[in-house]
Amino acid sequence: MISLCRWKSFIISEIGYRHSADVLYLSWARYSNGSPPDPEEQAAACDAALINVMPDKRIVGIFFWGWDGVEGFKLSGQPAALAVLNKWYTSPQS
Repeated sequence: MISLCRWKSFIISEIGYRHSADVLYLSWARYSNGSPPDPEEQAAACDAALINVMPDKRIVGIFFWGWDGVEGFKLSGQPAALAVLNKWYTSPQS
C-alpha cells in the first residue's frame, strides 16, 4: 500500500522464520512454544514469502534475517531452506 501511495519501490529489510513446527504461529517470537524442530516448515514459510514477493515489481529486494548464529531462526546449514533460497535467487525469473 505504501508503494502505491508514493509510487516508489521498496525493500523488505528483515524477514525470518524459526525452524520449528509452529513457525507460522507467533512467527516473531524468539523461541517456539515447545514445538519440535521442523526445518521443512521453515523452508515452506520462506517459499511462501518469496512466492508473494518475487512477482511484485514494486519490491526490489528481500533480505532474510538470521543467516547464522540466531538460534531457532538460523538458515545456514538448513538444507531445505537453502534449497528454497537457491531456487528463488538463482532462477531466471528473479
